Amino acid sequence: MSYIYEQYPADEGVVTIDADGQHLPQDIIRVSRAWEAAPEKLVLGSREFTGNVPFKSRAGNAITRFVFALSTGVKIFDTQTGLRAFGVFRIPMMLEMKGDRYEYEINVLLYATRHRNPIEEVTIETVYIEDNRSSHFNPIRDAWRIYKMILFFVASSVVAMLLDYVLVLLFSSATKGMAQSLLISVVGARVLSSLANYFMNCKLVFENRNRSSILRYYILVACILAVNYGLMVLITHFIPLAIGKIIVEFILYPVSFFMQRKYVFPPESEEIGHDL
Repeated sequence: MSYIYEQYPADEGVVTIDADGQHLPQDIIRVSRAWEAAPEKLVLGSREFTGNVPFKSRAGNAITRFVFALSTGVKIFDTQTGLRAFGVFRIPMMLEMKGDRYEYEINVLLYATRHRNPIEEVTIETVYIEDNRSSHFNPIRDAWRIYKMILFFVASSVVAMLLDYVLVLLFSSATKGMAQSLLISVVGARVLSSLANYFMNCKLVFENRNRSSILRYYILVACILAVNYGLMVLITHFIPLAIGKIIVEFILYPVSFFMQRKYVFPPESEEIGHDL
C-alpha cells in the first residue's frame, strides 16, 4: 500500500480482496462501483452467510458481529470480510494499524467506528472453497480487540463496585444513628468510587482523550446515583442493605455501560485527511 500511496493521487480508490479465491469478479466490481459513488466511505463486501456455510464461519461471524455492535454501537453484518474499497488518502493510517489477517481487519473497523468514518456494506455472494479449510480465523483470538473493551469495562466496573460496596458499609457504620445515614453513605461512596471508575474507563476502556468527558461522566453519575438511591430506599424496606446494594448495582450496570459508550466517551471525529 505504500507504493500505491506514493504513485497514485489521493482521490483514487483501492480495492482489497482475500487471496483464497472466495470473492467473485462481479462482487468486486459492485464494491468498486459503490466506492466510486461515495469515495468518502469505507465500503465492505458483506456476505449474508446463508445456505451451506461452515459452522465455524457462521458462528464466528455471529459472535464477532454481536460483540462488535455491543462494544461500538455500530452494526456491521460481516466484520471478517476482506473485500473492501477505500480512498488512497486513507492509506497512511491503514499502514499504522497493528495486527495480521482478521485482527488487522477488526482493528481497521474499530478505528473507523471510533472516528466516525462512514461505512457502507454491499451484499455479496457467500463462497467457501473446501469447507473454508484455508481460513485462519479464530473467534476468540482474532476478536480480542473487541472483547477487550467489554472485559476491561467489566474489570473497571467490578473494581469500582467493590470499592463502592465497601465504602457504603464503612460510611453506614460511621454514620449509624444519623437521620440521613443512608443518603450520606450512598453519595459519599459513589463520589469516591466514581473517580476511580472514570479514570479507568477513560484511559483503559474507551481510550478517550477529551477532557470534557469528565463533565458528561458526572452528569451520568448524578442521574444513576439518584436512581440508585431511590431503588435503595425502596429495596431496603424488604431486604438487608448488603444484599440490596448488590441487586441495585446489577440492575444499573448495563445502563451505565451503554450510556458511557454512547454519550460520555463517544467516538472521536477527525479531519477527513487523517482518518481511515
